[in-house]
Amino acid sequence: NYDSDISKGNQYRLIYEKLNLPQLCPTNDMCAENFLANLLRRRGYVFERKSALDSKHKRAIQPFELQGYSVDLISAVGNNDMACLSELCNSQQHILACNRFGESTLHMAARKSHYQVVQLILRSEASPLMIDDYGRSPLSDAMWAVSPSFNIINLLMVTSLDLLFLADVRGFTPLNYVRREHVFKICL
Repeated sequence: NYDSDISKGNQYRLIYEKLNLPQLCPTNDMCAENFLANLLRRRGYVFERKSALDSKHKRAIQPFELQGYSVDLISAVGNNDMACLSELCNSQQHILACNRFGESTLHMAARKSHYQVVQLILRSEASPLMIDDYGRSPLSDAMWAVSPSFNIINLLMVTSLDLLFLADVRGFTPLNYVRREHVFKICL
C-alpha cells in the first residue's frame, strides 16, 4: 500500500524503481502503455501495436446488427436492464447490435461499466468483438470509462488479449484511453 500523502508522480516513480523499469515518460505522469511496454521489454517481449482496422475484429457490419440497433435495446443496455436483455436473448433476438459506425452495444456496456451486460453479450453472441470505424474496440471503451470495471477489462482481455495491442486511426491503443486518475490502478 502506498501512503496517500505521497504524490501520484512519486507513486509512479516508486513503482518504476521497484520493478527496475526505465521511465520513458518525460513528466512525472505515468503512461499505462509505456508501463506495459517497459514491463514486457524487461521480460524479453515486445509491445507491438497493430492496426485495429486491419485486425480480425474489424468485420463487416451484418444487416441484423444494424436493424437490431433499436431504442429499446439501447435503453436496456444503457440502463443495465438485465431482465429485458435476458428476455430478448430467450426470444432468440440478438443483443449485439451496432450503429452504422460500428459502435456496438458491447462498446456501450463496457463504457458504462455494466459487467453483467458485457458477460451476457460475450456469452450469447457468436462474434461479439467488433472494431468501430475509428478503430476502437470495446476494450478501448472499458479503459476510458468514468469508473472503469476491472472485471470487464479482465474479461475482454481473457476473451481476446490482442485487443490490448490494437491501435485506432490516431495510433492509440486501449491503454492510451485510460484516464489520468486511473493509470495507477490499471498498472497495478
